[in-house]
Amino acid sequence: ANSIGVTEGREMARIEIATLVRRYQQLEQDIESITEQLVELVKTSVEYEWLSTVPGLGDATIIDLLAEIGSFSHYENPRQLIKLAGLTLRENS
Repeated sequence: ANSIGVTEGREMARIEIATLVRRYQQLEQDIESITEQLVELVKTSVEYEWLSTVPGLGDATIIDLLAEIGSFSHYENPRQLIKLAGLTLRENS
């Protein structure tokens, strides 16, 4: 009951938790800001126009997809994208 660790430690824990919460909130704001910038950047591409017509694809999915594959112009055949996605599975026996 008279230990300095009990009184000072409790206060330091509160300060540490408050600091972590502030840092977490700052990171959330940073992520939101970066996401908005990515959406604005992606909206300037032709690929966004095409992909936004697909039902069920939102901005986050389109951003992730284009981050992985880049531009459609990098591929000569749609089968290359299908292979990249790992959807060309065949039995090889």
